[in-house]
Amino acid sequence: MNIIPPNLPLFAGILQEDLPSLLYCVRATVETYKKRQTIISQGETVSNFGILLSGQARSLKLDADGRQVIVTLIRPGGVVGIILAAVTGERSLVEVVAEEDSRLLSIPFARIGAVCDCGGACRGREQLAANYTSLLARKALELHERIDCLLEPSVRSKVLTYLRRLAMEEGEGASKIALPFDREGMAEYLNVDRSALSRELSRMKREGLIDYRKNIFLLKAQC
Repeated sequence: MNIIPPNLPLFAGILQEDLPSLLYCVRATVETYKKRQTIISQGETVSNFGILLSGQARSLKLDADGRQVIVTLIRPGGVVGIILAAVTGERSLVEVVAEEDSRLLSIPFARIGAVCDCGGACRGREQLAANYTSLLARKALELHERIDCLLEPSVRSKVLTYLRRLAMEEGEGASKIALPFDREGMAEYLNVDRSALSRELSRMKREGLIDYRKNIFLLKAQC
């Protein structure tokens, strides 16, 4: 399976030449999805988790008012169903949909900790299990940060919390941010009315808190 891009966190510390036999041993497969095709349905139980190899996906949920909320945006290298697959019989609370044509590396969760049955031909199983645990913890932290953003009481505080988190991901001192959403997507992600978001962004720009052009945002120093 030589279509695996380098530097995927799941395979950190594992030699490239060891990947084919390791992927065979854990029964990994590559699945393809067309734009807007469902990867995981809400209410579905899953036994496999996935690593997005290419494309982009979103996990979505309806709030109490029936509005669609973007829970997470999944880019190449991101995980799909990593927590759900580890909990036997648990049904998904979200729907995961491909936003563009995408490829997903799918791995049965049961194979991560299973006894190797390939006669010792594969190497890196222990490292793979450790990397899985690290990804699981990282996903839990990501969801915790997502909750922090949703719990902010005002549109302004949601916007600032989100932009500051993106700036931190860009690196120390970063202030220019490229959002992965248009305004509709940003409103869904922050779980706010689109018109209310547009009004608040305009006010924040007039007050010198932020500047923006389309999806490029600049956080000012006083933020």
